[in-house]
Amino acid sequence: MVAPTRENCSSRRLVSITPLAALATLNDEAFSEMAQGLARRMKYETEGDLGTKIATGFRIATSLKPGERQIKILMKLFSETAADYEANPEPYPGLARTADGTAFTIVASALLNMDDALTE
Repeated sequence: MVAPTRENCSSRRLVSITPLAALATLNDEAFSEMAQGLARRMKYETEGDLGTKIATGFRIATSLKPGERQIKILMKLFSETAADYEANPEPYPGLARTADGTAFTIVASALLNMDDALTE
């Protein structure tokens, strides 16, 4: 992430395209805990189908309404993660104890790593 210096006041953070910024948020313990919390909100506190739950998570993370393409991409991530967890849960320690819980956590992590969630 690119942060403003302390000499000047900045009303918003600039968008960053560096891989280090993405790695920092994907590997940070605080972001992991936030992703788990957002996953619980999508899974348990949102009524409706998977698309509705993901759209709600998108809105919570970014304050924006997701587009149809964004929902499709995130639904694909969810289904691929759930299927992968069912086949081999070992690579997902500490995320959740179920396929859908793990998939919601991975989707939430992706949402929180979006520039719209970090910079807006």
